[in-house]
Amino acid sequence: MTTLALSARSPRTRVLAVLVAVGALALASQFALPVPGTPVPITLQPLIVVLAGLLLGPADAGAFVAFTGVVARDGMSSASRTVDNFADLGALLAP
Repeated sequence: MTTLALSARSPRTRVLAVLVAVGALALASQFALPVPGTPVPITLQPLIVVLAGLLLGPADAGAFVAFTGVVARDGMSSASRTVDNFADLGALLAP
């Protein structure tokens, strides 16, 4: 399937595909395989990111990465903090 065919999908289908990819990434992050001798486990996240890039196409894969970053940042912020995630780009890029 070419990128042209991917972009011919309806907007609703494209948004649903991005949300399914984000859900698959969230689900894949819950399973970890410990590697003996290292403190870092192996997860299925790299596989999901590569598959999302291949199946969604460049534009929707970019939306997938952006939405995943917003969801991850929102999950890390405290519950009392009420900041617009899209307007607070400086906090997202801060070290």
